[in-house]
Amino acid sequence: MTRYESHQSRINQPASLIYSKLSNFNNLKSMLPSDVKNWQSTEDTCSFEINMIGFISMKMLEKKEFSLIKIVPDSNTKYDFKFWIQLKQISEFDTRMKFTLDITLNPMLKMAFGSKLKDFMNTLSDRVAEGFNQIN
Repeated sequence: MTRYESHQSRINQPASLIYSKLSNFNNLKSMLPSDVKNWQSTEDTCSFEINMIGFISMKMLEKKEFSLIKIVPDSNTKYDFKFWIQLKQISEFDTRMKFTLDITLNPMLKMAFGSKLKDFMNTLSDRVAEGFNQIN
């Protein structure tokens, strides 16, 4: 497995608010980058397509209130991965967020998309942080 980590984002909101949104897939559609297509979700499952990567289906495996969300592939996905969101509340209105993806890719896909996955992780982190930082 190869690990891709986003940079750490600073969000001017309490971890409880961020966690309550991110721990439900139904809340995420508006935060996704434009290359995510055909989004479908329930509270604990979602599926979508990314150009040249294909169909991805996943489910929430573990939720640790206000600090951790672990996501794994659903049976319909051909990729083996683990994705998690870490939240650390520094003060009442200062929470740090980081995304981590461990994924097994064949060498050709790794060469073609490895750097794009890193960019995707940072873009996703930025969009999520931006969305929360605009809440008054």
